[in-house]
Amino acid sequence: MATSRPPTQLAIHSEGRIALVRREDGELGLPELPGWDGEPWTFRRTRAAQEDLGPVARTEVTHLAPLHFGGKGTGAVALAEAREPVTGADAWWQAGDDLPAGMPPQAAIGLTVALTRKFAGPDWPVFCLPGATAMLRELVASDTALADRATFSLRDDDPPSELEQVQGWPLSSVWRNSELVLKLTNPAWAGEAAVTRLLARLAPTRVPEVFSAGTVRGDPAATPYLVQRRVIEPPDFEDGPADAHRQRSVSVLHAMAEVQRACEGHLEDLIGAGAADRTPRRTARELAELWKAIDEQLTNEERDKVPTLDTLAREVLRRLERGPAVLVHGDLHLGNVMSDDDGQPQIIDWTDAALAWPGVDAYIMLARLKPSDEEREELVGAYVSALGEEHEMGVRLGLDVAPLYHALSYLRIGKFFPRELLGPFGTEATRLVRAQMDVFGL
Repeated sequence: MATSRPPTQLAIHSEGRIALVRREDGELGLPELPGWDGEPWTFRRTRAAQEDLGPVARTEVTHLAPLHFGGKGTGAVALAEAREPVTGADAWWQAGDDLPAGMPPQAAIGLTVALTRKFAGPDWPVFCLPGATAMLRELVASDTALADRATFSLRDDDPPSELEQVQGWPLSSVWRNSELVLKLTNPAWAGEAAVTRLLARLAPTRVPEVFSAGTVRGDPAATPYLVQRRVIEPPDFEDGPADAHRQRSVSVLHAMAEVQRACEGHLEDLIGAGAADRTPRRTARELAELWKAIDEQLTNEERDKVPTLDTLAREVLRRLERGPAVLVHGDLHLGNVMSDDDGQPQIIDWTDAALAWPGVDAYIMLARLKPSDEEREELVGAYVSALGEEHEMGVRLGLDVAPLYHALSYLRIGKFFPRELLGPFGTEATRLVRAQMDVFGL
């Protein structure tokens, strides 16, 4: 029998403390946000739909980071910061106090780290830490493109220029109004703004214009940000009819092919802007590190298959070296594709942009779509036709080793992702290696 998921809890930071409320059982705990799945991009939507929240949970907040993703009978926990001092709390929690009732220990570790700044691994990005709200206010005031087009206030009649948060987690903090999108990115991806700006020049019909870019002033980690023209968020095709999802996927692959063709002759410029070199030869060099990194998560049977997996993967990568490299997006799913006023795809979030082979992006689209064999061939054929026959091997054969490409992407993320917030990211590389074993029939 299915059981309902416990509500997500909000650790709301205000003036150096975390707000607590008195629960129905009399214990002090974090305020709850029923119906939220804990994902950073659904926070705003779920919160707006709630009507019966207590005064603390209703406080306007900046969403900082997920502290716990939930599961096995526990709800998610998110760290947030009040945009004005909290009123109505029944008590306050500080680092060193007994845990609030019902708070998972893993979330408490992350919360303590956020308040004390005693990191176990890589530092948390500034937009995941208390103080992010003040930093955002200063950024909006100091960047000309933002100051001319955006406001960051708390008014009952928020104007169209008011920035509204879309998501917040250790990879990025994203805000938008009716005209623009502000994205702050993890310092490990310092090249995203320059790459996006170049792509917007090379493929202006598919990549929205960048108004400005820079780094957050006073941030020792030099957190990069970009301000980009806002485009329309299309219907959620992944939750809609399968036909609409498939048709949208085909149009996205056509749009990606258009960007890739526009980049021909500019690959060195893209590398100079910050796109990574992840061509087949470079990927082959990184396989040994991947096997070592996931070894502890494999079963003995899986571990015995790694030498064969390595041999098969290197052979496919050697064959892919014969084909031309292309710019790949690296995370091409429908959530990273908006629309212009005419409904045409606009591709955003070029964090993972790299030189590689085109099967990398096709793999992500197919993995989300889960098509039949006939539908799969329709999508692959459409992509090859749009990109050009010289890339057919890069698409079709490239799909055969795409899981390893994405496993290496998660391995990279794991190196700079704060350990306290790693959650399911800690097992993604292993999951994708297992998917590669399935592709090779191992």
